Amino acid sequence: MKIMMVMHTFNNFGGIINHCEHLVAGLKELGHEVTFAYLKGNKTVRTVEIPTQLKEGYEIGVGTGYPVHQGDGWIAPYYSYKVKESVDKFVEDANQHDLVIWQSIFGFKNKDTEKSLTWLPMVERVTAKQVPIIHDANLKKLYPWIQIFEKHFSGLACVHPAAYDSADFMSVDDWIRAVPHMNEVETLVGGNGIEAAYMMSKEKCKEEYFCTASYDPDRTPEMEGNRIWENAENSGNFKYLGFISGAKRDEILSTSKFLVDPSWSNTFGEHFNRVVIDAMRIGVVPIAINFGVSNNEAGQGVVLKAGVNYCMIKKGSTPKQYAEKIKEYCNMSEEDYRRIQTNNYELIKQFDRKVIAQHYIDLALGKPTGYLNELKTKTNHDPSIARNGRKMFEDHYRA
Repeated sequence: MKIMMVMHTFNNFGGIINHCEHLVAGLKELGHEVTFAYLKGNKTVRTVEIPTQLKEGYEIGVGTGYPVHQGDGWIAPYYSYKVKESVDKFVEDANQHDLVIWQSIFGFKNKDTEKSLTWLPMVERVTAKQVPIIHDANLKKLYPWIQIFEKHFSGLACVHPAAYDSADFMSVDDWIRAVPHMNEVETLVGGNGIEAAYMMSKEKCKEEYFCTASYDPDRTPEMEGNRIWENAENSGNFKYLGFISGAKRDEILSTSKFLVDPSWSNTFGEHFNRVVIDAMRIGVVPIAINFGVSNNEAGQGVVLKAGVNYCMIKKGSTPKQYAEKIKEYCNMSEEDYRRIQTNNYELIKQFDRKVIAQHYIDLALGKPTGYLNELKTKTNHDPSIARNGRKMFEDHYRA
């Protein structure tokens, strides 16, 4: 099968970069031919020179073969969804494929496309099968307008239960607050985003990112009133890494005992970040929040289960309670550690990129597939979702 993998440029790629690279690699390993299609909102389309020497932070993508940076994206040829000739070229190229996979269909809605429908043929005139990927639980809230194009889609590929449930029609400050309470634990923090920028900023730090009694009842006088980022840095056991390549991530994980995913949500339901699976693959035991990787107090998810696949911290723990749990896990018996490792080595077989890649092929062909081996059809017929989606589309795109 000939497959086009489409990716927009947007702020804060997060785990989507690695998802894209490994999905492309998995499809290629299954014997499919894959084209990487990079979309930008540029006013012109220029030839892109691929550098022979990579700048710091870049690596060659395992799937696309193009240089990629976890924060800045790819250095690769691109199509512009603002230039008619480029849009026409995309349609022509896409229609030479059997399947188009949309990594970021939500990327069409941005300031560059306000009152413009130049991009529309990239969906409506593509005759190949199309499968958009739903990476989070925000489908109903942020881009329900894609329902307008559902007749063009063979199905939606949802990466975790929260995304799956959202298709029926994340914060790190807790971790930073806990750092000063666990001086014996070396803490490395990677990645970036708008909230991290607020935490680090001396001038624009949000009120909630200061150390106060309401957030940390066990604070010391030295911590009182400081930015929580400053307190973490002053602990002497904290290092911020910023954006790191996949290779650097694996190098760090190979010398780590635990990977902490501090994200949680009151509304998302069960979700987990890709880095949790990366940690399992290397043999590192994850520590996560019950209402992050599950949707219940006990932390028992469809995919990840507390005490079986990860070590649980309860949402709402104080910074000291959070730290005490981390220290407790750092002292767990080797037998318990090895047991979780073994469970996860078995679990991640289902996340092998060739296995995942085959799920996309099966979905496009209308077969039951995925972790649940299902092919769910529309179950939510709430007319307000369609109305809201149409209004969002009209307000943003129509002149």
